[in-house]
Amino acid sequence: MNRDIDELKTEVFDILVIGGGFHGLTMALEASKKGYKVGIIDKDDFGKRASANSLKIVHGGLRYLQQLDIKRIRESIKSRKYFQQNFPDLIKIIPFIIPTKWNFTNNKIALFFATVLYEFLSMDKNFGIISEKYLPKGRVISKNRFRKILSENSNSNAGGGMLWYEAVADTDSIIKNMVNSIKNNNSAMGANIEAKKLIIEDKKVAGVEVFDVKTNSYFRINAKSIVNTCGIWEKDILSSINESQNGKSSLTKAINLIINKNYFNDYAIGFDSVIKIYEKENLIKNKNRMFFVVPWKGNSMLGTFYFHYDGDRDNINVTDAEIDLILNEINSSNQIFKIQKKDIVSHHCDLLFEDISIYQNSGQSYPRKKTKIINHSKTDKIEGLYSVNSVKFTNAPEVTKKILTEIRDNL
Repeated sequence: MNRDIDELKTEVFDILVIGGGFHGLTMALEASKKGYKVGIIDKDDFGKRASANSLKIVHGGLRYLQQLDIKRIRESIKSRKYFQQNFPDLIKIIPFIIPTKWNFTNNKIALFFATVLYEFLSMDKNFGIISEKYLPKGRVISKNRFRKILSENSNSNAGGGMLWYEAVADTDSIIKNMVNSIKNNNSAMGANIEAKKLIIEDKKVAGVEVFDVKTNSYFRINAKSIVNTCGIWEKDILSSINESQNGKSSLTKAINLIINKNYFNDYAIGFDSVIKIYEKENLIKNKNRMFFVVPWKGNSMLGTFYFHYDGDRDNINVTDAEIDLILNEINSSNQIFKIQKKDIVSHHCDLLFEDISIYQNSGQSYPRKKTKIINHSKTDKIEGLYSVNSVKFTNAPEVTKKILTEIRDNL
């Protein structure tokens, strides 16, 4: 556990990062590389909450073609390249497939043109990448090819599939690598240090009052700028400067299962579940929720599954009822699956911001999709304070780049 308490108490940091998940660690790492004096703190240990709970897919934004969101596609491609370039030994390139359907947006012709468009938008995806980590071109595959990959026991009536390639990351090892690199860059780290109250002087951030969970004591950390990457706890620290932040955020519990079987060898495959969600920004508003089966160390990761949550943020667990619902959702999607509770090796679970419009319109929980970067000089007239409201770890590099540009212009 990294606890540079003396340094945190005595230094004046150019940048203090509150929150040690992927966004916070990426921010601290890249800022320290640029020569800034950096501190980073987390109320728990680094990378232990939402950052440890994912399907480990560093996606390149293909999903955003549904909204024709070119900007997010390009940002996702750049962020994926960051992980490929900086952690090549911890990235594996895996083929992904979704089945074609007999509808307007997912038929063979539509997916063929989607593949062509995505390849055009990502034509630089392998620039600066070592050859072993190149991403091959995507394509549409035939019905026979898809069924051979899927299984002869499948009851899929798909006319084929769309195949493309993504990076799957060993996120635990990347987090350890980041932590070691931050330490080697002479930055101060503080695990079990909880931010309690922002210190504002002359309408500019000057530091933060913190609570040391280990020693049950308070102290002050001084900083010229602060980046709040606290995730679902962001309002806790912001309420000290803005009472409107006292309200609760709508949350979803995200669950991924590890099953003791590798279903499709090296392929990751998406399946429609029986659950429908309403997404007003998509071309097709009502659609079946999709989950993926991703190969991982001889097993399969399945997810992600979501449940509305309004309980204790610091004490979450997966209930038997939720496991039953998830297994029913999986087993109802295709006769390949006959998963029982005894087949579950482990599960990952944590909380994300919920898309309240989807929950209100469909009664189903689903996470927010878009990252928000808040410069509090514009919203609260406080200089030097920035907040990141994000759901996916995959866009952390591009978020970091944007915030560091603003900090550079203001320090």
